[in-house]
Amino acid sequence: RDNAGTGIRAGRGTLVTDSQIISNGGGGLSASSDPVTFRGCHIERVGGATVDGALPLGGNFCDDGRCSRVSRRRYYLTFDPVRGDEATSACDPGFHMASIYELAGLSDFSYDQRGLITLDSGFGPPAGGYALAGGWARTGFGSINLDNCRAWTSSDSLDAAWTYRLTPYPPLSEAWPWEHQAVPCNELRRVWCIQD
Repeated sequence: RDNAGTGIRAGRGTLVTDSQIISNGGGGLSASSDPVTFRGCHIERVGGATVDGALPLGGNFCDDGRCSRVSRRRYYLTFDPVRGDEATSACDPGFHMASIYELAGLSDFSYDQRGLITLDSGFGPPAGGYALAGGWARTGFGSINLDNCRAWTSSDSLDAAWTYRLTPYPPLSEAWPWEHQAVPCNELRRVWCIQD
């Protein structure tokens, strides 16, 4: 409590349990390398992110929503849009550009509150039009395919890639609530990120 720096810095293989990190000038819990996990921790009113690089195992509270009360992998849609050739580097450390197939079972994940939130998101992901709530995601296509910005190396208007959004209307199915649209690689779009 009440220190000027980071509350806890944890090293590789650490499990942080039943800790209170409150009113620090720096961040809350910072992981210097993977895997670091935490359980039963309470983190609030810190000067930076409550959690950076650690995986929640359950029973946690973070006032910025970065930890989950249950053990679930986290995902989010970036605030800042990027061109196709910048998509693979748009996610925060500890996260990577998601494959759409990694995001297939959303009920198994928690939406990370560091991502885009709309007025009616609550603690879930945004839904709506492609310009607001659509994001680049990997498709699994080959590296020279024009449908993935040439393996995310192109920002050429003649190349394209799929962007995905969660429909704000009744989904196609519980298992597949996604809709997709082809977008030229030179256009700015957000990126779907998922925890490593």
